[in-house]
Amino acid sequence: MNKQPPVGLARETAKTFRIFIIDDTHVEGTETVNLVLSSPTNNAILGAQSIVALSIADNDTVVSGVNPIDRVEFFVRQQYVDFLIREPDLVGNTEWQRVLNTCTNQGGLGADPACDRVHVSSGFFRSPEFQGRGYFVYRFYETSFGRRPQYAEFIPDMQRVSGSQTLEQEEASKQAFVRDFMARADFRSQYDNLSNVGFVDELIRIAGVTLANRNELVADLEANRRTRAEILRAVVESQAVYVRFYNRAFVAMQYFGYLRRDPDEAGYAEWVRVLDTTGDFRHMIFGFIYSTEYRGRFAQP
Repeated sequence: MNKQPPVGLARETAKTFRIFIIDDTHVEGTETVNLVLSSPTNNAILGAQSIVALSIADNDTVVSGVNPIDRVEFFVRQQYVDFLIREPDLVGNTEWQRVLNTCTNQGGLGADPACDRVHVSSGFFRSPEFQGRGYFVYRFYETSFGRRPQYAEFIPDMQRVSGSQTLEQEEASKQAFVRDFMARADFRSQYDNLSNVGFVDELIRIAGVTLANRNELVADLEANRRTRAEILRAVVESQAVYVRFYNRAFVAMQYFGYLRRDPDEAGYAEWVRVLDTTGDFRHMIFGFIYSTEYRGRFAQP
């Protein structure tokens, strides 16, 4: 489990967050995770109880020969959990299951590319929801630090802007994320002492792009028409940055989503090369969803 508690707001005294339970067939016994509240800021005060234990009882007593990921409903839900960090909505869940249930061949080399598991799974990365939330978060690391995020960084950050939200709630979540991202020590040490011109140019340099509106961004900062948070977001959401890091994010999410870990560098570099030269994402996704490592998340290999 990698669920992080949601960030609290002023005057809040309660918060709800979701733990995703994956009904695999591993015999694991009872698992326990502790939720600890600590280090309050902004004059917040912890109540008498600041720690609670969550126990998950295992419902498996013998090793099963059936892997639940082979079931359509399980497979589809897992795409929502792994890529959108939420439970399925009824309409989308029903439609994706319909797509797979009408396939004559869901997997293998002879699968129908219009409706097989690769098609369905790729749809989650390419969806407007992931592009506007997960890829949104990813680009802040490439643009600000010239590197992809680590798994342990990305998942909590994406959780902050994910879930069932209205457009207004999503925008508020994004604004809060950007503010907190810029308050991190590594960001401040790199950017706080730069002039407005230096701030814009450093972002452009690290992102490795050319922005036609560079002078406009500088002028807006100098005239206090926009804040540095708004300028950072404008660079991150520029088309040039979107295109530049798309394949890198696509590959990173194969490791983050399917394998729940950081990429091995050789494999990551090779898949980026494949996408950059051929655009063949189907071959890549096929390799991940039928890998022993991915299937081993849910049952004994």
